[in-house]
Amino acid sequence: MTGFATDTKVCPYCAETIKADAAVCRFCGRDLSPQAAQKKWYRQTWFLILTFLLVTPLWTLIVLTDPDQSTGVKVVAAILLGLYVVFICLPLAGSLLYM
Repeated sequence: MTGFATDTKVCPYCAETIKADAAVCRFCGRDLSPQAAQKKWYRQTWFLILTFLLVTPLWTLIVLTDPDQSTGVKVVAAILLGLYVVFICLPLAGSLLYM
């Protein structure tokens, strides 16, 4: 096994040792290509702040589907989405049924 140490690198997401030319981590399945490092427009900070302030349910869905968000942020998003459904959507639907 000559050159084993130089043919590997550490995955930036799960910290497992993988081949240096790997495009996808075999442990966590994340894309390691340079294009994958760029955030999509709807996951950039300015858009997340704007959607949180104006359209909170949309923000919660974006955050919940983002694999790079921390678990704590996802928990807050799930709680906010639940509160939105219970206190806004259900009463609104109930009032429309009895019109």
